[in-house]
Amino acid sequence: QGWYSASLTAFLASHGEEAVALTIGERRRAREFADRLALSRSWRVSESIMSSRSQHNALNMVADLQQALPDDRSALITLDAGEGGADGTAFVVTRQSLTAHALPSATVLSPKVRRMLALLENGRDEGAESRALGADLFGPLVDRLERAGIERLVIVPEGGLNRVPFDLLRLADGRAVAERFETAVVPSGAVFVGLRRAARRAPSSAEALTMLALADAEVTAGAPVDSSATGRLRALLFGESSRLPRLPGARTEVAELRRLFPRAVVRAGALAREGTVKREGGRYDVLHFATHASVDEWSGASAALALSASVGDDGLLESGEISALRLGGALVVLSACHTVGGEIIAGEGVRGLATAFLEAGAHSVMATAWRVNDRAIARVVSDFYVALANGERVSSALRSARRKAMARGEPASVWGAFVLVGDPWRAVVRPSTSVSPASKPTSLR
Repeated sequence: QGWYSASLTAFLASHGEEAVALTIGERRRAREFADRLALSRSWRVSESIMSSRSQHNALNMVADLQQALPDDRSALITLDAGEGGADGTAFVVTRQSLTAHALPSATVLSPKVRRMLALLENGRDEGAESRALGADLFGPLVDRLERAGIERLVIVPEGGLNRVPFDLLRLADGRAVAERFETAVVPSGAVFVGLRRAARRAPSSAEALTMLALADAEVTAGAPVDSSATGRLRALLFGESSRLPRLPGARTEVAELRRLFPRAVVRAGALAREGTVKREGGRYDVLHFATHASVDEWSGASAALALSASVGDDGLLESGEISALRLGGALVVLSACHTVGGEIIAGEGVRGLATAFLEAGAHSVMATAWRVNDRAIARVVSDFYVALANGERVSSALRSARRKAMARGEPASVWGAFVLVGDPWRAVVRPSTSVSPASKPTSLR
């Protein structure tokens, strides 16, 4: 069925029916995810998504996507590599136009994606793979984007392309995508439309912004590992150990948040409790997790954040528990290993921590694409929050942090580790007095 859909999409696009082809792919992507959101009472935007999904003609679908873009410098790109050797198709939606472009098949792209991720996980040079994938995925599009003056991209990947670290891909001129564009990823165009339509919290001042930051939780193996989904997540998390290693970099990371945002509530060690998130998570503008995570990409056991246990919970905040939260438009930052990953579901994208937070009502989720070192990324996180405190929108703040890391000579595995999922253009803090980084790192003991 995936091969048939990809072939039909490519055929229609090549015969001048771009709007119809885009709509077919969009309905395939949006179906299961939108249905799950509709069942979640916390996701008030589900009606917007469902109405967008149920538009009775392709022109309405395209118009919805175009109206959701904030200006002429922004574009939405869908990337479908195609299965079974079939050609893939990319669609570029701007405020003024819709164009279709041929892509290689998943058979060509998948080995390159796997090699690039393996190199990044091991801190090795991924330059050849980033150039090859950049040519495959952005080569057909970049002239169109440049001519249109596009500076910001929302990317809707299909299938295995959900694993591509788009910001690290190299363009023909040698620049990384992150050097040329602000980027974000969404599960489908319909989810993007719903997020943009949804009512959200007005930006706060840095002094008034509310934040819950949990760091370096004290996590022990607890219950014996069994064959349940939770048991498999515990096995992935602990391996042969009974206790997870401490994260001193995570404590440094959250200590800086207190200086930037006076109302930030920071909980570290034994106080970084799962129960606190369940009881109080919906009160905050920002939720920040600097802890371990467990993601099962293959068996369907889903994903969990490792927090300190307390009465009534086991310390694993699993994706099913996350989706039951009531977050009301919060920004969520997942500063833990591989938090954007999860099981890839046909027609839905990645089912994992980031999508669970979207289901819970978050509008933007910043997550990691591979295993990260807590000390190495602490500076990137700090720079992100400084930019956010100065009133930059979420995607702009992340790009600012990346640029500073590049200027310091950080490797791509550090500056490119974070991926933004959801609405990239939300302002969390009102622009006000400029905030600067701390003169030297602080630490939370």
